[in-house]
Amino acid sequence: MPNPEKQPETPFEARIAVLAPIGRDNAAITDVLGRAGVIAESCADAACLIRVLEDGAGAAIVTEESLFGAGADAVAAWVEAQPPWSDLPFIVLTSREVRAEVQIWRHRTLGALRNASMLERPLDALTLSSAATSALRARRRQYEVRHYLASRAQVAVRLEQLVEDRTRRLEATNAELLQQITEREKTEAALRQAQKMEAVGQLTGGLAHDFNNMLAGITGSLELMRRRIDQERYADLGRYVDIAATAANRAAALTHRLLAFSRRQTLSPKPTDTVALLESMTTLITGTVGPTIRVDLPQADDIWPTLCDPHQLESAILNLVINARDAMPEGGVLTIELGNVNLDTPYAQGNRT
Repeated sequence: MPNPEKQPETPFEARIAVLAPIGRDNAAITDVLGRAGVIAESCADAACLIRVLEDGAGAAIVTEESLFGAGADAVAAWVEAQPPWSDLPFIVLTSREVRAEVQIWRHRTLGALRNASMLERPLDALTLSSAATSALRARRRQYEVRHYLASRAQVAVRLEQLVEDRTRRLEATNAELLQQITEREKTEAALRQAQKMEAVGQLTGGLAHDFNNMLAGITGSLELMRRRIDQERYADLGRYVDIAATAANRAAALTHRLLAFSRRQTLSPKPTDTVALLESMTTLITGTVGPTIRVDLPQADDIWPTLCDPHQLESAILNLVINARDAMPEGGVLTIELGNVNLDTPYAQGNRT
């Protein structure tokens, strides 16, 4: 069988194997091919022909009598075992025998050899040399096709390797990006929490002062109530109870705001008077922004109630206040204004998210 790894146009593949063991046919054929510039390799039997073909040959010239018997089956087996790209040309030299059984054998032989043509003897040198060179050209084209297919296969393999390498690099890059995104999200969450803690820290002084005032109101009222009770003067006790209750309610409201700001309180949406809520946050807002920023709270009339969690709304306002404070490191004016807005159907349809 021809070696598929060998390149075309080697001395072996440019030669013709000749099997004509009777009389002087072998020598005559070799001589004619030699004068035409074709290298010929003479074979004594079918086994020798197969060895030559396995070493490499461009075509084979055989006489029909050399294929009688087991020789035809051996050559046919070699033909069948050729690789897909190979279709070795055979030139079969026939006699003028026209008996029916001989014609049947010839047709069967042509089918077994697959790529075979028959020339009837006697024939002139030009016919034989022309047939031989045509067979070699056909074989050369087969080698060119094989070489082209091999090159394409190599290109396909290299391309597949490049695609695999690029895919691996993209997967690695994607994994790295996902990791960076995850780390960034963690960093942003930590930064937001740190900003909240910083805001709480800045509020500590003001809150401590407010709580001291509230506690002073509570403890002072209790002390006055104790003295009035000791003196059996009960007429003013209600006024002192109201003062203590007001201070305690103020302390409770401030505690609720701090819980909402740290997001430790569950959601409880309800209709909320946003004007009153914003006014109650004035002390908290001014303490957050510091003395270099003036807080302005102009409000429109007849502000509608808002369905929301009041403490979460306070937290959202405080976040906006912190952002505004950070955007004005040199100080300035912070304006917080409420207003009623109607979002009609065209606006809602044009601003879907």
